[in-house]
Amino acid sequence: MEDKFPHQFNNHLDLGKVTCLIKKSFNQPDSLVYLDSLGASFKGKKGFIYFYKYKTKKDDLYWKWLQWD
Repeated sequence: MEDKFPHQFNNHLDLGKVTCLIKKSFNQPDSLVYLDSLGASFKGKKGFIYFYKYKTKKDDLYWKWLQWD
């Protein structure tokens, strides 16, 4: 089914964003912003940790931090 998936969204940032939205589905965020990624390795496996910040309501004063690996 990879041929049916839009190529412009087939990247780590957009896939990570969707994963964050799915995980936070009980309290759907209004705004979600990518911050940074950091390389990491664990038990011989290499990958990245992605950091996001979000607001649950548009008029919230403070951002909350979300980390997804």
